[in-house]
Amino acid sequence: MRRLTIEQKGNMPEQIAKRYCQHCGTGVEFEVSALTEENRNVFCPACGKPITLSIPGSEQPSPVTSHAINYAVLWCVIALISLQLLFPPWKFVLSTKGITGLENAWRGEMSAGYAFIFTPPAHNDGFAKIDFVRLMLPISAISIIGVGLLLTLRAKRPQTTSAGVDL
Repeated sequence: MRRLTIEQKGNMPEQIAKRYCQHCGTGVEFEVSALTEENRNVFCPACGKPITLSIPGSEQPSPVTSHAINYAVLWCVIALISLQLLFPPWKFVLSTKGITGLENAWRGEMSAGYAFIFTPPAHNDGFAKIDFVRLMLPISAISIIGVGLLLTLRAKRPQTTSAGVDL
């Protein structure tokens, strides 16, 4: 949220520029003619965070904000979970009861790998079904890592007391 406006106050020839704090949005006005390299870096009067003053037209592209990083992390988490749901882990359920007709038939399960949700793998001696335990483990890990990244990279807001005083 880096905005810059220029105004002319009254009939005065000095140009007044205003830089808005990217953290809290408070505007800081300054005379363009008085801006030098030494007084370019100031602190926001509201939140105390640093603001770099610049002359209009000489600005560098704004750096990536923490909100953009949070959205990127969120979309990556959504994409990874979607891929995991589209290509779930499968397992074969095998049984010899139908083959031999014996009373003491065995039943077993075997991993069938990952396959597209609408085309399960085939096996001659059994059928395939989704392995929900192996499906939930990566989804849980992706979710926990995503929430941890979002909490770590979230935008820091100034702490205030109940009286409105910045800490």
